[in-house]
Amino acid sequence: MNKDISQIIYAARLLMVGGLVYLHFGTLPGSENDPYEGIYSVTNVIPEFINSMFVYIFFSSVPVLSVISGMLFFRKDVFQYKQELRKRFFTIALPAWTWAALWLIFGYTLLVIGKPYNIFQGFSSYIQEPTYLMILNGIIGITEMPYAYQFWFIHDLILTSILSPIIYWGIRSFKHNFVILIGLLWFFQQVYFPFFSNNILFFFTIGAWISLSGKQLPVNYNNIVPAIVVFLLLVIGRVCIPVYFNGELPYEFQYECITRIAGLYSFYKILCFMSLKESKLFSILIKYSGYSFFIFAFHFPFVRFLKQFFIVIPGSTSSTGQFIIWLFVPLLTIILAIATAKTLNATLPKVFKFLNGQRAGITTK
Repeated sequence: MNKDISQIIYAARLLMVGGLVYLHFGTLPGSENDPYEGIYSVTNVIPEFINSMFVYIFFSSVPVLSVISGMLFFRKDVFQYKQELRKRFFTIALPAWTWAALWLIFGYTLLVIGKPYNIFQGFSSYIQEPTYLMILNGIIGITEMPYAYQFWFIHDLILTSILSPIIYWGIRSFKHNFVILIGLLWFFQQVYFPFFSNNILFFFTIGAWISLSGKQLPVNYNNIVPAIVVFLLLVIGRVCIPVYFNGELPYEFQYECITRIAGLYSFYKILCFMSLKESKLFSILIKYSGYSFFIFAFHFPFVRFLKQFFIVIPGSTSSTGQFIIWLFVPLLTIILAIATAKTLNATLPKVFKFLNGQRAGITTK
């Protein structure tokens, strides 16, 4: 893997995780419009349109991060299954489960504190009646998504890694035809237990194919403008079309599949452009990429918790107030995550290193 691709991967991690923070912001103050459903019912069109746009723009985060995972899993000339699986247990699974347990305790604490005053109910409904299965679900995800639901990604990534010998065999035996097969299962929504989604399996397989086939990704920004235009038109369509179909989108899943692929390609071209132009933002993304896992683990449900302290501000439900809170709260969440990571690294470096998946905070070129 050449240096250009390595740096694009570093930058992509932080950009995609930062996008997830905005994706998980949720509904705007005073709004009943679910941004995951477009803008079929709105009070303030502009901020709700922007919120929903960002949701569907960063629906591409999972594809980008999954392709990276697949590429890195098979990056070596010799497939070392046990070594790669062991590495991911200590750098991904164990830290993620620790974070998930901490957030579950956080939720239970809010339940105990808030129940007498009927507050924080949105954070504790998951654990109204704690059971052993609920605890396992809340941390690992067995039959339901974890309490801090970004960890569904870890759940499916670990399962995909366990199945990597099958992916290796399929690509070695059938080459790109195996990727097409997995893609068809994904496109026609054939999700099988214990996966929560086929997204990671498919895009991880694409990354595996890139590495195993010896492909060198071209680092250029050819076709960047039409790629971005098509992607944004698809996103705008996903946000606005439900207005004309009573809040529904015909062939919703397949439409979102196409949008994810367009987003994957567009973000790659954007990152290539930033790399070749040596943009300041690209350098910042690389520098702080080492905090990506920490931000990923930290951001939810914290971003929703932080939002609660801003929605009581007078004017928060106005168009301007909604936009400012939407812009500021996720950004503050990212800043606080990095500040917490730096503080931990300075005071308890071993704890920081474990919670950050054995990664250093600051990345040098």
